[in-house]
Amino acid sequence: MLHVAAVSVIVTTAWYPWRDFLKQRFGGQGGPQLTADFVRLRYLGCFQHPSQPLLLSLPMTCMVAPSASTTVPGPLVVGAAFFGLSKSFVREFARHMSSSRNFHGDVQYRTSWECLRSVTVSQGAGAWTRGCASMAVYGLVWHGLTIRWCFDPPRRAWEGIQRSDPHPDRHSAFNTFGRVAMVHAALGVATTPFRSAFRAVSHDHRAFHHIASAQITDIPRYEFHMLRDVAGHLLRAVRDGRGVALFQGAGKAVVLASPPFAALTTAILLR
Repeated sequence: MLHVAAVSVIVTTAWYPWRDFLKQRFGGQGGPQLTADFVRLRYLGCFQHPSQPLLLSLPMTCMVAPSASTTVPGPLVVGAAFFGLSKSFVREFARHMSSSRNFHGDVQYRTSWECLRSVTVSQGAGAWTRGCASMAVYGLVWHGLTIRWCFDPPRRAWEGIQRSDPHPDRHSAFNTFGRVAMVHAALGVATTPFRSAFRAVSHDHRAFHHIASAQITDIPRYEFHMLRDVAGHLLRAVRDGRGVALFQGAGKAVVLASPPFAALTTAILLR
C-alpha cells in the first residue's frame, strides 16, 4: 500500500501541472494567463502545498493498491468501491474550497478542517459521497479492467509473444507502458458515454434534490437515484439519436488520464 501511494504521489506531482495546461489549452480556456510560466507555477504550487498532490493521488491509490496486494479478497471490487468514495470526496472538497467566497468576496473556509466541519454539519456526512456509486462503476470498468489485464494471464500471454525480443530488459518498461496505455485508452473511450451522462446528471440540480438530507443512512437511496438518472440520460440520448455526442471529449480524456495511469501501473509491475 505504501509503495503504491508513494508512486501515485510522484506520478501525480509530475503529471498534473501538464494535465492542467493541456485541459486549458485544448479545452478552449486558453488566454493571456496561459503563458510559459503556467506549468512552472503549477509545479511550484505542488511543492509549496504538498497536500494538493496527496489529495489528487488518493483515488488512484485506492483503485490500484488492492490489486497490488495479495492479501485483499476481491481486489477490483474493493478498489472500485474505495475509488468511488475517494473520488467523490476529492471532487466535493475541491468544489467547496474553490467556491469558498461568498457574495461579499470574503473567504468562507480559511482552512481545510473548517471546510470539512462546516459542510458536514450543514449538509451531513453524505455530502462527501455524492455520486460515489456511479464513479465506482466507471472506475471498475475503466481502471479496474485495465488492472485486471495488467496483473492477469492476458498480459502474461502477450508478454510471452515478446520473448523473441533480443533485448527484453532494455525495452520492458517502455513496452509495458505502451501496452497499458493502449488498453486504458481503449476502455476510456468505451466508458466515455457513461461518464458524459454522469457529468450531465451531476450538474443538473434536480439530481441533487431527490433526497432532502445527505445523512449517511440516505446514501444508498441517493446513489440509486443517481444511477437511475444516468441510465435514463443514456437511454434518452440513444433514443433521440444523440448517442454519438456522448463520445465527445473521449480523446481529451484519454490524453489526460492514460499516461499517468500507465506510468503508475508500469512502476508497480516492474518493481
